[in-house]
Amino acid sequence: ATGSNVWARSYDRAVSDIFAVQDDITQTIAGAIEPELSRAERERARVRHRESMDGWSIYQRGMAHLYRYTRDDLATARQIFAEAIALDPDLGPAYSALAEAYYYEVVYGFADSADDNRERAVEAAARAVELDRDDAGAHCTLGRIRYLRREYTAAIAELEIALDLNPNLALAHYGLGAAFVFSGKPREALPHLESAIRLSPHDPNMGSFLVRMAEAKYFVGDDEAAVRFALRSLSQPAFQWSRYAIMIAALGQLGRSAEAQAYIAEVARSRPTFSVSFVRTMHPFSRDMGIDRYYEGLRKAGVPENAPVDAAQARPT
Repeated sequence: ATGSNVWARSYDRAVSDIFAVQDDITQTIAGAIEPELSRAERERARVRHRESMDGWSIYQRGMAHLYRYTRDDLATARQIFAEAIALDPDLGPAYSALAEAYYYEVVYGFADSADDNRERAVEAAARAVELDRDDAGAHCTLGRIRYLRREYTAAIAELEIALDLNPNLALAHYGLGAAFVFSGKPREALPHLESAIRLSPHDPNMGSFLVRMAEAKYFVGDDEAAVRFALRSLSQPAFQWSRYAIMIAALGQLGRSAEAQAYIAEVARSRPTFSVSFVRTMHPFSRDMGIDRYYEGLRKAGVPENAPVDAAQARPT
């Protein structure tokens, strides 16, 4: 309506195979433009008068809160998504977004009961899929919640459906990569995580993209690369304790425990219960995948086995 520029980018490629170049650029544009348009849509909803909003606009307002990833914003997002659903009970994306809010409360450690959040998340995500089985985003959300519940086979199946429906969906590539990391298949995770980063370089989930890359690199034995990706993930907005955990583990394996102390102190300020036991409980790794090396790295860096008694009563912020 305004003629304003929403998204633009230039590309520089060798033209040895013009068809490969065309495919590459087409896929990159298709993957990158959706997050940019979604960002513009959230901003449009934010400045509209609330009384003039339909369910879709209310949903977009909730998305603006969702992507701030704070305790208060996620709680607000859940309330807004519930409002959108009340106004339009068949609005599938609102159910997906509600599931995402429950998901992020678990991921960031804000949930009063992680088990309750997982249950509510899977119910909302399953409803979104039921409303529109051709919605790649709905399958993507359900798949990511499945691995949060350590249901890896079901997670991989849903995420593969999402990519069949939309091969350029960066979050689905990320989700499939994460499912492979968490289920003990880091080499299979790498190409999907690389695709997610390439397809959506300004994605609001970039911190998660990068931390999963760090974990995949760590589990294939490339500790130096794990540190590089962990450092990049830590430069992204929002606090995510797993970014610190993999950085600390990789530094521990590299014999850089003195350097790791600063990261241990920093994560403990926001997560006073941070410990080897905390990571083992909170991270959705398969209990059968043989991740002793991860905990070994944390111990080498100086992470305590269990949280201090006084910290165990602290509420995360």
